[in-house]
Amino acid sequence: MAFLVSVDPTTAPRVNSVSPTAHGPIFRFDVGERTAANLVSNPNVTLLFPPPSAETLALLVDGTAQVADQQVSFTPTRAVLHQTVAPGGGRNPA
Repeated sequence: MAFLVSVDPTTAPRVNSVSPTAHGPIFRFDVGERTAANLVSNPNVTLLFPPPSAETLALLVDGTAQVADQQVSFTPTRAVLHQTVAPGGGRNPA
């Protein structure tokens, strides 16, 4: 499970949960009609893979999306591990 971060035609941010599967260096997942239209309009997106626990790192992957019949092929361009915030503030020791 990951979160797809995109923008609509007015550049308002949109976040959707998706279930990406890896196919070599490309991820594939399905989206709804509105999200598909947003990705055609602006294919630059981010996938956020949340940390499996509060003590670990989240993975943010920037890339481009190509849409065909509401199925997305996502090609990563860069990625970063992001440290999460501990409950009550401060950084987790991950």
